[in-house]
Amino acid sequence: SNRVMDTYNIIKQLTAKTDMISGESLKDNFKALLPIRDVHKGWGIYAGQWYFNFAPHEDYPHKEPYKLETDVFNENERVGDVEAINKDVDKYNDWADEKNEIHRKEVFEKTIPDLKARDVKELNIKSREYFPLPHLSAWVNGFVFDQPEFRPMEHAINFGYVDDIELYKLKERLKVELFVKKFNKQLFNYIQANVKMSEKYKTWGEDNLWFEPNREFVHWFQIRGINPDDVASFDNDIIDLTYDEECEEAFDYKDFNKTNGNDSYVVIEQKMRKVIKDKKHLFQDKGKTSLTRGYEIGVRYWTKGGTPIKVKQMKDASTKYLKDEEDLV
Repeated sequence: SNRVMDTYNIIKQLTAKTDMISGESLKDNFKALLPIRDVHKGWGIYAGQWYFNFAPHEDYPHKEPYKLETDVFNENERVGDVEAINKDVDKYNDWADEKNEIHRKEVFEKTIPDLKARDVKELNIKSREYFPLPHLSAWVNGFVFDQPEFRPMEHAINFGYVDDIELYKLKERLKVELFVKKFNKQLFNYIQANVKMSEKYKTWGEDNLWFEPNREFVHWFQIRGINPDDVASFDNDIIDLTYDEECEEAFDYKDFNKTNGNDSYVVIEQKMRKVIKDKKHLFQDKGKTSLTRGYEIGVRYWTKGGTPIKVKQMKDASTKYLKDEEDLV
């Protein structure tokens, strides 16, 4: 599905600063926007291994905390791990909602309606409140900003993060230098649209939200001898995400959790193999249907007892039973 990139949302995430006291995100940090000078390949800014955590409150009775170790450059493994944890997060949040509802009722019932403020301790509240867990994302892009030219360093942001699948696929596909140029052009287009609007409504000047970013971006292009008009933004190479959607539809999200052997890895592999054979066109490698490619995609969507399945487990399982002659390689 070709969709136009949501540059406003990207800038909002890039410049999001958190107020240390309230934990609130300060959304009006746009004026701190700087051109980027580098982007990290892989997930976030981590090289090699990364642990995704499921960290419920200690009162949670249904599942212990756990970690899944992920190779940040392995897209399918990462997506599978994140999906598995997010399922547990959803269950946990349902539990927390129920507990919070009980807590609200109890507080409401025990609050004496004489309008005096009371300490919760005085009210002898038995229940408690639990905070929901945030969802994890498999598509976190890590950026390094350029040094500012026109403002003191202490106001500058060094790193920015954006959760966006399209941007992620573009950064993995393009050479860093080209990506940086195109990304800065994408941001600059957005700034310029705001400059034009401000001029039209007579609010353009040094106190305008976009004044500093505009100056920084123009300078960034100038000192590199680049004419921004000569750089194509991403609008021309928007990623087509239909492939991912077709794979998701082919496998669907399934959990095989019977431990008495009839959902062993062999059974799961046979079911996965059937999907791969039924949807051959999705799992081609050099013109042949590739089981390995099918497994790599399948592990995104299927789990066993809530735990992600590994490609190696499917490969091992495939050797444990006899197959028809005509079967795929």
